[in-house]
Amino acid sequence: MYTPVYFAEMILHARKEKKLTQTQAAQLAGISLRWYQRVEKGEVKASFAICARISKALGIDLNDAANAGKQEKVLYYPFEQYINTPELGRYIGYGIRALRHGSEGWSCEAEIADISCDGSFVERLARLCARLELAPIHLYDVVEDAINV
Repeated sequence: MYTPVYFAEMILHARKEKKLTQTQAAQLAGISLRWYQRVEKGEVKASFAICARISKALGIDLNDAANAGKQEKVLYYPFEQYINTPELGRYIGYGIRALRHGSEGWSCEAEIADISCDGSFVERLARLCARLELAPIHLYDVVEDAINV
């Protein structure tokens, strides 16, 4: 349902750095303006092919999403899940995965499921974790604090 938060922020930064409008970036990538906007906002789960086209248009190496400079980056990825419990019945819950890219590819460093039924809350929380470069080991504490506020 969502584009990984770090990728969305990375293309936004690259587009602004190149002083391109969203329309120009979409045209360079060969996709519709609306689709580009939704990817840049992290509203949709873009295919690898679309991410590659956008990256090429903006002059971004896709590996930069995983390793910016020498420091490894962690992607905080909101996800949707369908849950069915005897007490609540069937509902949609949202969680966060912390993904890290290493020498053997992507690995899930942390995952917390069913944080909230409010997808926008979980997305904002994932963006905050990415912006603050939170270590995955602290994800549980941050989620617990956010829920108990």
